[in-house]
Amino acid sequence: LMFRLAANSGMRELGYPDSTYGNNAERSSDSLNTTLHLQWRHTPRPDEEWLLHYYRNQDKITEEWMASATLGPITAKVPLDRNRSSVRDNLELQHRQALTESLGLLWGLELRHDQLDSPFLYYGAAHQQSNLARLFGQMDWRFRPEWTLNASLLAEKFSGDNPNLSPRLFANWQLSPQDTLRFGYARAWRQPHLFERYGDVRAIYQGILLVQPYLPNPDLQATRMDSLEIGYLGQFQPWNTRLDLRLFNERIENYIARVSHPEYVTALPLPPARYENLVT
Repeated sequence: LMFRLAANSGMRELGYPDSTYGNNAERSSDSLNTTLHLQWRHTPRPDEEWLLHYYRNQDKITEEWMASATLGPITAKVPLDRNRSSVRDNLELQHRQALTESLGLLWGLELRHDQLDSPFLYYGAAHQQSNLARLFGQMDWRFRPEWTLNASLLAEKFSGDNPNLSPRLFANWQLSPQDTLRFGYARAWRQPHLFERYGDVRAIYQGILLVQPYLPNPDLQATRMDSLEIGYLGQFQPWNTRLDLRLFNERIENYIARVSHPEYVTALPLPPARYENLVT
């Protein structure tokens, strides 16, 4: 059994003295983070292990400043902030077992819940939350003394998105005790975080929308990356040196980037932007 409790706080100086309208003015950011981590590990036999762990992480950040904008004869003082508080609960179970001398298996599942509160960063919807469920498995098979095959599969479901599958298949060929070649394919997904999808930031003065630097995009799709790889690992004992070479091809689809939208007109000439998938 393992129990860990941690807390830390700090202050950072951010911003610039000459940012436009003070939208990124000099300010301090105060943070407080607390973490609780519980873990249970059980090894009934030398070739088998169960692992269950849970953690809760809480963050609270206070970051406030004042912007200034001229509207005709009026100088508007507008309060801005990135104040936010978040909580993450994560539970994971793993089971590892050697089925034979040459075949090992690992499987597990993970559940995660995130919640975040920030009235200024999520206009009109200060409370945001998301859920994640994962099921994964991995097999290591040494089918010949010089060959090892590693195969794994991850299935994950993120809130209202469709399930994603992430396969991985790699083979290692040990030419000699010092030289190994590897060949493999892998797929990975990057889920948009809450701010990329739902971030809606507005600076308002007496009912006038001055700027809206971030627009929400709830239709944002996950980024996918497919990778092919050939690699070489060499160990040179006389010089106590290791050489790791990798030749790879990676293709990224639905890459997420911040895109400006000058067609959205606000009182001040600062065009809004939102996160979008770049189509290749």
